[in-house]
Amino acid sequence: MVKRVAIIAAAALGVVLVAVLLFGNSGKSEPVTFTEGGVVVKVEFLDTGLVGDRVKVTLKPEAIDGYMAAAVTLDVSGDLTPIAPVDLPRALTKKDVPVPVFAAGSARVEVKVKRASDKPGKAIVKLGYQACDKTGCKPAVVGKTVTLTLK
Repeated sequence: MVKRVAIIAAAALGVVLVAVLLFGNSGKSEPVTFTEGGVVVKVEFLDTGLVGDRVKVTLKPEAIDGYMAAAVTLDVSGDLTPIAPVDLPRALTKKDVPVPVFAAGSARVEVKVKRASDKPGKAIVKLGYQACDKTGCKPAVVGKTVTLTLK
């Protein structure tokens, strides 16, 4: 019986260790959330272990039928360096809007990054976006800077 409990405990510990290696401890910074330009924005650094670290930005228009204009920009600097192009959601074409747009609801923009070191630091995330709906667009948010404190 003791041997069986030890085997089960060792297996559970192994699963936890594999999960930490593959997925990290998912978030070595506090997310920053704000509302500007008719959009609720959440910016976060995700420490995802072997899968790769990334900065994720979620943009959710306040209007229920709102959508995001496709001119979303994301730039990361400081103690994080981008190592891949920014991953934008697939853009749609709308007949009544002259630019491509993202689907209604929230849009997720991500970029894979490399951390300068495991020491605490700061990352600067610079955003640009614009919220639109069937009646028109809000003023564009350009060069919005957010600082993430890396733990």
